[in-house]
Amino acid sequence: MYIKRAIEESVLKISKTFPVLLVTGPQQVEKTTLLKQLAEDSRSYVTLDDPDIRRMAKTDPAWLV
Repeated sequence: MYIKRAIEESVLKISKTFPVLLVTGPQQVEKTTLLKQLAEDSRSYVTLDDPDIRRMAKTDPAWLV
């Protein structure tokens, strides 16, 4: 069961303004669940846990857009 978060309104507002949204925080606080719940079909979810993807984001950030 999904629990609505207080930050949802801010995430949606920022998401309409910027092509990329970075959410950081401690483990196990449901960041991924929040983003997947709010994601529009035109958005992609990318995790930077994979070192190759993280390296690509650092060297070619336009790739994320």
